[in-house]
Amino acid sequence: MTATNKPAVSVGSGVAGPSAQTLEEVIALTRRLRMPYLRKAALDVVPTARAQRWDPAEVLRVLLAEEITGRDEATLRIRRARELPGGQDLRRLGREPLLHSRTHPTSPTWHGVGRPA
Repeated sequence: MTATNKPAVSVGSGVAGPSAQTLEEVIALTRRLRMPYLRKAALDVVPTARAQRWDPAEVLRVLLAEEITGRDEATLRIRRARELPGGQDLRRLGREPLLHSRTHPTSPTWHGVGRPA
């Protein structure tokens, strides 16, 4: 980075007190990092944390826990919608096929594919 180039993301001075601008900056950063569940929770958690004078580490822990919970729930929703075998090991699968016909309708024949004659 040269003296004329500006950083891609501003993180503020680090010493400024809490303000609406800080919350807007957090929201912008969570958009860039693609953290939708943290962004949604931050709108409620940050004002509460300010009012109750939470430790910054506690705020971060709560927000990250929200993001993890949201992602886990989304993963389960997607697996159920696609009828994928989620959360199963080989003992629980029993005699069920590993590939469901809906997600893998045919088994391609690989004999001779991509090999020179």
